[in-house]
Amino acid sequence: MTDQMKGTLLTLVGVLVLSPDAMIIRLMSVDPMTVIFWRGLGIFVVLGILSLVRHKGGVIAYARKCGWTGVMIAICFAVCQLAFVGGVATTNPAHVLVMVAATPLCAAIASRILLGERIAPSTAIAIVAGLAGVAIMLSSHMSGEGNWRGDLVAAAVPISLGTAFTLIRKLRAPDVFFLYAIAGLLVALVAAPFHAPGLLRGADAALMGLLVLLVVPISFALITQGPRYITSAEVSLIMLLETILGPIWVWAVVGIAPTVHALVGGGLLLATLALHSWWRLSRGRRPQKSEAMPLTSQSP
Repeated sequence: MTDQMKGTLLTLVGVLVLSPDAMIIRLMSVDPMTVIFWRGLGIFVVLGILSLVRHKGGVIAYARKCGWTGVMIAICFAVCQLAFVGGVATTNPAHVLVMVAATPLCAAIASRILLGERIAPSTAIAIVAGLAGVAIMLSSHMSGEGNWRGDLVAAAVPISLGTAFTLIRKLRAPDVFFLYAIAGLLVALVAAPFHAPGLLRGADAALMGLLVLLVVPISFALITQGPRYITSAEVSLIMLLETILGPIWVWAVVGIAPTVHALVGGGLLLATLALHSWWRLSRGRRPQKSEAMPLTSQSP
């Protein structure tokens, strides 16, 4: 198997595994804080174990190497997890997934602010067009669709995730399993005073187990391996499938259809990202060693 085939297959399978994430969260009957608590705790345990295995007892040394930049990355991931679950639970999930798709654009802005990198003219155009798509989606509130509070919470997802990806590039971390695990612990600690007491039962327990034992770790492991074999632009193109498949899962299983504004605004955003990724590919850009993770739109 060629590197191109290997990277494409890894990323594609990772996206397919990740795509039901919002649907699973929406199917749970417990309150959002309970979902946030158990999801965060589950991510901490599962990814923490994977990190221990990966680093073979050198986790403490790895944590010290990450330093304060690693702390900031973990906090960004924690904010991202909180905002994603909170947004999916309170507004149309399609709105949240469109927000998530804007992560590469937010990462470009964060790179300019934090790393002083120049924003290329093509990226600047993409940012303006992408923001226009998000604005169209948010205009749904004028017709009584969606939930403006949930959309406001969801807006924190691409901002925090884009910032985390930028800091990861600065840190040049070989992997982020440990940092994402710590983020899960932070999320659980934040939600602990507010979640309903007792264990999850029945269908809710099964759904949470599916989420933290399979969906999150498998998709996370596969997608983060993609950039080892293909460019970030190619990974970003494949990741756009999540924004398409996620709302389809929610619509088919939960019965919540995307709003018209989400379809129009999301379509504009996806077209912008696809054209921008195609432009980067047409220029023959290859992955750099400093890119520990692509600027993709992976859900938290």
